[in-house]
Amino acid sequence: MSFFQNVALQSGESLNSLLMRKAELNGYGCAQALLGERGLKLTAAYSSPELARICECFELKEEQLSTTLIGQTHYLGQPSYLRNGHSPVCPECLASDGYAKEAWSHLLVTACPTHGIVLLGNCPDCEKPISYHRRTLVYRLK
Repeated sequence: MSFFQNVALQSGESLNSLLMRKAELNGYGCAQALLGERGLKLTAAYSSPELARICECFELKEEQLSTTLIGQTHYLGQPSYLRNGHSPVCPECLASDGYAKEAWSHLLVTACPTHGIVLLGNCPDCEKPISYHRRTLVYRLK
């Protein structure tokens, strides 16, 4: 599949953030719609076959994903240490960088190391958890 607008994985960016940005820039409602079209589901950690499929479908190289393989590593990188379905964010990082950091997916990360502020876990307007399934990455957080 060739996308009209390609999106590059940024240093420290989570794979789900990249998928959300790809979906947004290419007219999909959300990352789940983008993945669902290829028989994949949005999740906190992807298996090796799922990662290979993501690379194949979305024009990525496995080397690019080496820093996003949090769910594939030992100890703290295990899926049981990852937030599933939602991930808090640093509104200042999203505003300046435009992408979500991989570290925010980890249960033990509660503050932004760059800005020194507590990560925002709920939407300030509706108070619902900030979900991987949201339509845009920075919706209502600007």
